[in-house]
Amino acid sequence: MALKKYKKIVDLLQNEVYDSDEEKAKCSKLLVASHLNIGACLLKTKEYKLVMESCEKALEIEEKNEKGLFRMAQALFGLGEFQDALGYFNQVLEVNASNKDAVNHIAMC
Repeated sequence: MALKKYKKIVDLLQNEVYDSDEEKAKCSKLLVASHLNIGACLLKTKEYKLVMESCEKALEIEEKNEKGLFRMAQALFGLGEFQDALGYFNQVLEVNASNKDAVNHIAMC
């Protein structure tokens, strides 16, 4: 149910035209949050390829988003692509050096 609602938010926002930079910035924040929440839902169902697609969309908007990088790494880890996952976990640490979950996952990679 949550997945459907997040997808609906994305559908509504991505086709909207905004008059001001402030509105466009708010829209971008909502789109990033929605894509990341879609990714979180899909992680629970282990649909890792779809998680990657959602994270890519979020990272296109906000390149250094900690959650986006972390969820991308989790998806790659779930697919057994440990070297690629390691790269994303390291990017998470570049954004937030105190992210203990990323450090733990690096050890597992």
